[in-house]
Amino acid sequence: MLQLYSKNAEQNVEKTIKNAFQNLMIPDMNYKLLVRGKLNKRKTDIEIFFDSNGNFKSQKELLPPNYDRVLY
Repeated sequence: MLQLYSKNAEQNVEKTIKNAFQNLMIPDMNYKLLVRGKLNKRKTDIEIFFDSNGNFKSQKELLPPNYDRVLY
């Protein structure tokens, strides 16, 4: 599980970083849960996003890793 700190145009970067290191529960914080499992009989990775109250925001299936840069 990852904590995501969003920055608005009105909010400065210093305040966002300070909140992150103080580990505060602020209302604009989001959480990302990485899940690996089976979907339609094939293994897949899924990202699920929640807000600070635990309400579901969105979900997306992750693409498999790209190994085009690997030389054999």
